[in-house]
Amino acid sequence: MTRSGHIFFNLVGLLVWLWLGYENVALHTKSETIGGALLSPAAFGPIVLVPLTLGQLSKWIFAEREENVLNPHFMLSVSQSLFARGVMAVMCLALLIVGGIRLSGSDLLPGEPGSFSLNLLFVGLGAFGTLSALTSPLIRLRLSPDGLEFSMLRPSRVSWHDVTEVRLRSVLWSSWVVLTLKQTTEHRSAALVARWRKVAKVRIDPVIFGIDPEVLSRGIEARRSVFTF
Repeated sequence: MTRSGHIFFNLVGLLVWLWLGYENVALHTKSETIGGALLSPAAFGPIVLVPLTLGQLSKWIFAEREENVLNPHFMLSVSQSLFARGVMAVMCLALLIVGGIRLSGSDLLPGEPGSFSLNLLFVGLGAFGTLSALTSPLIRLRLSPDGLEFSMLRPSRVSWHDVTEVRLRSVLWSSWVVLTLKQTTEHRSAALVARWRKVAKVRIDPVIFGIDPEVLSRGIEARRSVFTF
């Protein structure tokens, strides 16, 4: 999908989440307080997705130009949106708190307590997401003549000579870039839950940088071709 396509679908998603959030809040306020309506799962999800979509939309609008990504001599440096990262952390923390209060049986929150399994799922997802947001580094990628630097690796620098293959993988509407490293390299994941694991394949999701996966894949291949011979 092209950059303009991503911008279009993010705009459509923004309108959908705004409409769903408004409709669900309006529906729940007929039988609950405004606080209970906002915390209901049907309304809470779309409301949180609005700022997330705005953050991703801004990434696509202000993204690095395609010709710069494809230029092997251009020093590309991109990072995850701090705004989107913060919203995700707040959303996960809210899931953890709401699920925990519901499981405790407290009447602190208005409305129906919901099923035990759903609240347990909220707690699990909220705890994992909050822990990941607080302990994992901000995702950054830098491409230079010497190689690439990816903040989700330890050590983060990878020489172009250590990259043996660049592949574009897709599942449904999602695409990402997979780099295969030499067997002799010693890189490990920077994520807290996987720091013990040696990394042989590096997965990069360019969408979080506002870059089309196919364009990034071609840009990496161009740099490998120029700087490994």
